[in-house]
Amino acid sequence: VEDGATRPVYYESRVINLGLNQEVLKSIDAEYEIVAEQAEPYMVEKSKKTLAKMDAILGADTTIQTLCQDLVTHYEDRQDILTGKAMIVAYSRPIAMKIYEELMRLRPEWSEKLKVVMTSTNDDPEEWKAVIGGKAYRAELARKFKDDQDEMKIAIVVDMWLTGFDVPSLATMYIYKPMQGHNLMQAIARVNRVFGDKE
Repeated sequence: VEDGATRPVYYESRVINLGLNQEVLKSIDAEYEIVAEQAEPYMVEKSKKTLAKMDAILGADTTIQTLCQDLVTHYEDRQDILTGKAMIVAYSRPIAMKIYEELMRLRPEWSEKLKVVMTSTNDDPEEWKAVIGGKAYRAELARKFKDDQDEMKIAIVVDMWLTGFDVPSLATMYIYKPMQGHNLMQAIARVNRVFGDKE
């Protein structure tokens, strides 16, 4: 930073309410009480751990709605001081699609601004294919995202573009995924490139 090779990176914790319904949580606990009377304790604990997987919590509809409302507000509030290029790092492929669908519901006019960048598999639901596209489509999105004048301003990613993908105008990264060590350092280094008067 001191010699002008990179820009400083600023971290802002965005704490969101997971929006889990207390009545639902109570009913789940009540069900476990009944099951516990008829099952071995280790089976009950194993089941609880399975139910509480990160994907289930981070991908809950109410959580995604809260997250996306916060993303829209934060992104739009900062347009006067940023380049407009942003990356959303999602926890998983299904969560990436949920974020995309919710953001499109909140901001349907963002159809050219917002894109999902991830590989497709044969098991993907049919409706994902039009959003994800193929290899040539991803190459086109990479070209568009690197072009600061292009309408594409926000990329939702899971694992792609987190290393070795240089977009100097990228100014904001929303991380909705536990990351640490060199993976985190490589990911956040996507935003510290020098670009004009970007701070």
